[in-house]
Amino acid sequence: MGRETWFYREVLPSISIAPACLLVAEAEDVVVLEYVDAVPLHQIALTEPESTLALMPELATALARLHLRSGHDAAATPRAILPLPPLDPVDLDVLMVVSAATLDIIERVQSRNTLTAAVESALAGPGPQGLVHADLKLDNILRPRPDGGIVVVDWELGGMGPTGWDIGCVVGAMLALWCSHLALDSATDPADWIDSGAVPFESVQLAACSFMEAYLKEMRGAAVADFGQVTTFIAANLVARTFSESTHVRRLSAHHLVRLLVAEGILLSPDELFGDLRW
Repeated sequence: MGRETWFYREVLPSISIAPACLLVAEAEDVVVLEYVDAVPLHQIALTEPESTLALMPELATALARLHLRSGHDAAATPRAILPLPPLDPVDLDVLMVVSAATLDIIERVQSRNTLTAAVESALAGPGPQGLVHADLKLDNILRPRPDGGIVVVDWELGGMGPTGWDIGCVVGAMLALWCSHLALDSATDPADWIDSGAVPFESVQLAACSFMEAYLKEMRGAAVADFGQVTTFIAANLVARTFSESTHVRRLSAHHLVRLLVAEGILLSPDELFGDLRW
């Protein structure tokens, strides 16, 4: 709670997307917030693509402004930020796979060490540091009823991080949600899905690009992680989600495996998702 109370006391009063704070106790880590009647983004991202797209510029602009605040009161800014969960190598002797093709995918990923290495490289690479939310799951992004707009909650992990952190979390969360709603079952061969030419559906692609473009526009030439760093972070975020969700199971589901393939595709061919978007 220490970092969350710091955020509400020092930073969030000027951030339009934070819920109204009624009380921050001076002596104890206590925060009292105004109740917000809202719908989390994960409930509407697939069913209301136009509404989701309309929310992206406001969300991105507010997060970019938060990042730019890192130059103010730098000495008081909390320097610790929780990293993505570490990924252990996939244990092929323990992991039960759904098909020979699946085994081939896991072996290929592990032999190149592409995806697990992406987590470390995305966080360790050079890049501007600034204030970030750090836990931008889609259920932490809310659309209030009935007024619309956007509210972001759960700031307890906030702190210093790279530009690509918030971008990677938002876009990675949207892609993970899409992957989890594909019409797959345990008998589906992920290789067949990837060979079918399926790509992230247009609404997710449009929302992802809209978010990044609005973020970069607000930064107005300020130092920003390069395109490669951000796409690597998005892929790393997908991988971290995949393995954190399957920690207690011995079988990666078809949806998990497709998520790994999407992450790999972002690393190898980011243009397929983001088109001509560059910075």
